[in-house]
Amino acid sequence: MGYDNSEERLMQKGLLENVRVLDLTRVVAGPHATTMLADMGADVVKLEEPIIGDDLRGRKYKGRSPQHEDYFNANNRSKRSITLNLKDPEERLIGQDLAAKADVVIENFAPGTVDKLGIGWEVVRKKNPRVIYCSISGFGQTGPYRNRLALDPVIQAVSGVMSVTGYDGQEPLMIGAPLCDVVAGMYAAFAIVCALPDAVRTGIGRYIDVSMQEAMLAVLGPRLGETLQAGDNPPRLGNANALRVK
Repeated sequence: MGYDNSEERLMQKGLLENVRVLDLTRVVAGPHATTMLADMGADVVKLEEPIIGDDLRGRKYKGRSPQHEDYFNANNRSKRSITLNLKDPEERLIGQDLAAKADVVIENFAPGTVDKLGIGWEVVRKKNPRVIYCSISGFGQTGPYRNRLALDPVIQAVSGVMSVTGYDGQEPLMIGAPLCDVVAGMYAAFAIVCALPDAVRTGIGRYIDVSMQEAMLAVLGPRLGETLQAGDNPPRLGNANALRVK
């Protein structure tokens, strides 16, 4: 990994040119993170399960052919893709070789899954000490909720996002966009970009643990503080501005 800081080169290739990313993610949170890295010029190679591929493959917008793969492309543009069965010993070696050559490895399986597949942090860093390894999960890699699976609607509920969405006197309302997935992906991409200069300088990588739950608690900001300080749930305000309603 190296850098050419000439203005012309940066405009042509992006700030993350020559940064190699092995993308083990699927659905939205992880793919959103790696898409952000790809948009900034990183060389992202997405590893997909044979035959099935990413969970979003084949999903389409109304009136369009499944071949357009609209949902998949929205979260996986600017990437290359390879299919590997990491449960197969020979193909696992290929995956480990890709990880050994990557600057960044990112995954969003349930905690412990990549270790069982032989491509977890401890295995990868022995072959690639400078790697930045990022894991995204619902509740983080440690703690009492680590084994609980979570998609965006689950995190919207347990983080409290739904409790402050909608109108007072009505039921909590789910946001129509996958906000928790996107925010977690943004935090992951930001953390990775922050870690890259240190890895270049020291030759030592680091492990990044992104919890969707914690990311959304940060987003809630004052509404969370209001609950903790006042001891009560803030009212749902509909379209009103929480900073202007007393």
